[in-house]
Amino acid sequence: MKLLTFLGAGTAYETVYILPDGREHTANFCGVAIAHFYPGADMYVFVTEKARQIHLTAFRKAIEEYAANVQPVDIPDGANEEELWDIFQIVVNHVEEEEQLIFDITHGFRSLPFLTFLAVAYLRTVKHVTIEGVFYGNFEARDTTVTPSRAPVIDMTRFTELLDWMIAADRFMRFGDGSDL
Repeated sequence: MKLLTFLGAGTAYETVYILPDGREHTANFCGVAIAHFYPGADMYVFVTEKARQIHLTAFRKAIEEYAANVQPVDIPDGANEEELWDIFQIVVNHVEEEEQLIFDITHGFRSLPFLTFLAVAYLRTVKHVTIEGVFYGNFEARDTTVTPSRAPVIDMTRFTELLDWMIAADRFMRFGDGSDL
């Protein structure tokens, strides 16, 4: 199994990340909590130069007991369309055919979750991967009445299934083929 996460350059706060099933883990990065919930996965950490300088050392120290293999992967800042395409290509190039994947889309620039969903759709179709989870640590919805604060982790995996339904509906509307519905 492979866990792909993004590491942003923003401030990292100690937070209790809580999965929908009630499991929880305290960490400064949601990717560490996800690795705790899915131990032994190979981990690819997509980082900009700034995020690498600010957080990568602390992230690697926090993750070492959970992930089997942690590989930082440099990505551009995503400041323009060309860099966003580069990020997309870098992500899909780090995935092999028929792998099982978990994505953590919590940290990074605002456009990265959108790119991740496009990468998921692409990878499912082109490389026949299995998506085991797409997670978002909703720090903005955290409970700040306790210390450390408590943030729900939203399992967004079912949203990737919506893409399948949309394609099937389009196929039915255009060609009358309802077999995928």
